Amino acid sequence: MQATPLERKIVNALLAGEHPVLAELREQAAHLSVRSREKTGVGVFTNFEVDRAGAAPIRRNRVVLGDGVISTPRLQHGAGSALFVENGYISTLEVFTYDEPWPDDIDDAELTYTRVPRDLSILNVSDSPPS
Repeated sequence: MQATPLERKIVNALLAGEHPVLAELREQAAHLSVRSREKTGVGVFTNFEVDRAGAAPIRRNRVVLGDGVISTPRLQHGAGSALFVENGYISTLEVFTYDEPWPDDIDDAELTYTRVPRDLSILNVSDSPPS
């Protein structure tokens, strides 16, 4: 299963930037496929698989990039997003509204960040490499 255009747009926005860990995660993103997708009524959890033959793990076991903000006329209060990295690999994208139903189609979404410049200090801590 392939990622939707909105999922790709959000992942690309969350991985944008000059930090070397973001560059490594962008390499992983080039090798993503969707394992499963769960609609919750107020958002979506998309679980990914990374082709490990094509991308190496980052030196962090767990990272959450949760500073993505989604704006669309279809949502009065907008939405948030978080990209989870587990065991060094991209694992899950969560998108969620702020107390309103998730629309069926959001092809006009604009993505920004909760803070500019982004605080990427979470990426500066190095764990032992995943095994």
